Amino acid sequence: MKLDVAFVLENAGWPALLVDAGSMILRANPAAVKVFGPALDGKSPLLAAIWSPENGVMAEQFLAQWERSAASTVTLKFRVKGGATAAYSTLICSWTKDEQKTFTLQLLPEAAPAGEVKGPAADTALAHKQKLDCALQLARSVALDFNNALTSILGYTSLLLSKAEPEHPWRRPLLEVEKSAAKAAEIANDLAAFSRQEKEPRSQAAGNLNTILQRCIEIFQHSHTEPVAWKLQLDRRLFTAKFEEAKIQQAFVKILENAVEAIRGDGCITVQTRNVELAEATQDRNTKLAAGKYICVEISDDGRGIEPEVLPRIFEPFFTTKKGPQHRGLGLAWVYGIVTNHGGGVAVSS
Repeated sequence: MKLDVAFVLENAGWPALLVDAGSMILRANPAAVKVFGPALDGKSPLLAAIWSPENGVMAEQFLAQWERSAASTVTLKFRVKGGATAAYSTLICSWTKDEQKTFTLQLLPEAAPAGEVKGPAADTALAHKQKLDCALQLARSVALDFNNALTSILGYTSLLLSKAEPEHPWRRPLLEVEKSAAKAAEIANDLAAFSRQEKEPRSQAAGNLNTILQRCIEIFQHSHTEPVAWKLQLDRRLFTAKFEEAKIQQAFVKILENAVEAIRGDGCITVQTRNVELAEATQDRNTKLAAGKYICVEISDDGRGIEPEVLPRIFEPFFTTKKGPQHRGLGLAWVYGIVTNHGGGVAVSS
């Protein structure tokens, strides 16, 4: 089966499938091909080829009954290469384009493979990654269609404005249309930028994260009039690391923005860096790290904190508790994607 390079889940370490409403498999990543083997061969393989009767309904019936638009997880059974049946915690994301419904299925084995870090924390970390990948696929499709529509709106609006006299009664409404379309174009660009973060990484140069942090803090010190107190504890012998400077700076800025908002202009933000050497693999609720050398960056504030029911969801794409169109719930999901793509992890406590 030929894989589309635009399929954002192509390089995922777990099986992922793109399926239409008729249960035809449109795309399958290499991990899926490895697990299911010859069943995915041919021009138009069907989900039924790997679907287990133990699921209770046929694959096409299951998809026809699926009405949830948000990403949801269910346990399903599939026939793997060799004929055995395996249970997978399956994250399903659906969307409709040109009146055609499409599904993304991401399959996480119910039992962790031998030799890997096991337990609920490891599953949670992978679930976060799966949700992010699903959101990237959806965001890429939406951004493309949205941008195409806005290009036409802005083009025709500009044409009409160029022909309208200054006193024409339609000129003011047209200006409002142009203004709204331009704002919508900004949202489309945000979605497009968010969806591109899983592409192949650019070449990364070695550098010192202390320098990036100091630059970010200076941005806030010069652009905010609120009396924010900054406390820096930066290790002078910090390990050198390879990273994409622009993206790492974006991640730090997003976290610092949240910290500044949390203290509401009257508090202290502490930024610390230190070297960490892990003798063995470690994990917490959102982070899974292999043994090795790492740089730890801790950013904390003395604001009121995050509610317990909100804390587990802060890295979910499009989840936000903030009001207003400028808050689209992409900030911390973006941070999570950037840091994990650099081989690190993000942990949070409140």
